[in-house]
Amino acid sequence: MRILMIINSPDELLQSITYTQRLAEQKDEVHLLAVVPSSGEVPTKKNGQIVDGCSEFDLTPLFADQFSYEKKIDESGVSSSFGKAEVLIGNRLAIITDKIENFKPDLIVMGTELSSDSKDFFSKTKAGLMKETFNVPLLTYKSENCCEAMQDIALLSDYEQEEEKNVPLVKELSKRTGAQITLYGFVQEENQKEILLSKMEHFTEKYALGPVHMEVIVSSTKEKSARALLSEKSIQLMVITDINRKGLKSLVKGNLEMDILNHTAIPILAI
Repeated sequence: MRILMIINSPDELLQSITYTQRLAEQKDEVHLLAVVPSSGEVPTKKNGQIVDGCSEFDLTPLFADQFSYEKKIDESGVSSSFGKAEVLIGNRLAIITDKIENFKPDLIVMGTELSSDSKDFFSKTKAGLMKETFNVPLLTYKSENCCEAMQDIALLSDYEQEEEKNVPLVKELSKRTGAQITLYGFVQEENQKEILLSKMEHFTEKYALGPVHMEVIVSSTKEKSARALLSEKSIQLMVITDINRKGLKSLVKGNLEMDILNHTAIPILAI
C-alpha cells in the first residue's frame, strides 16, 4: 500500500506519525509531505514549488520554517520508519496535486480542523478541500482521540452504490488492526429495516467482508442518527461512502458525507 501522510504544522507531526504507524506495515511505501506555504506574489514552478533564485523576495522566514520542519522530522526518527520525508516551499495545493499525481497513493492520512454549520458558509476545512479535489481515500483525524487503539470500525452507507472500489481498503485496515467492522444504516420506518438489512448482506457478500456486525437505526433524519451513533457507540474509525441528503435539504446543507467529515471529532475515512 502507498500511503501519503500530509503534515499541516510541525505541532501535529508526532501525532500523525503515531497514527500512521498503527496502520502501516513494513512492506508499505509511506511518504511524508509537509508544505511551507508561500504568498501568491512569489513565483512558483508547475509542480508548485517556488522558483529558484527569487532574489526580489525575502524568503528567509520560509526557509526558517522549512528548517524547523526538517529538524523535527529528524528528531522524530521518521526517516528510518518511512520511505521518504519532504518539506517543500510553495503553493500548497499545487504541491500536493503534483505529489498525488506522481506518487499515486492508495490512502492519504492528514489532520484537519473541526468545522460547524456557520463556519461552512465562509471557508472549507482542509479535509473538505482535499475530498472535493482528489479522488483518493482520505483518512483524517482531529484530536488526540486518534491515538486510541482501533477496535471498532463503523461503516456508514446507503448501500445503494453499484460499485465501490475502495471497500477492500476497509477490509485491509480491519485485518491490520484487528478491529471489528460494523455496518450501520438508517431508515425512517420500522418496516424498512428488512430491506436495508438485505442490502447490507449483499454488500457484505459482494466485497467478501467476512463476519461483520450489522445494525439498522430507525430515525426521522440521518443527521440525528449519525450524531447519536457517534455519541453512544465506541468507535475509533468511521468509514463513510456517498451518503446523500435528498430534496431541499441537499440544496441547503449539501452532502451529508462532507458534513460528517467536517463536524465529527473521531477519525474519519472517506472512501
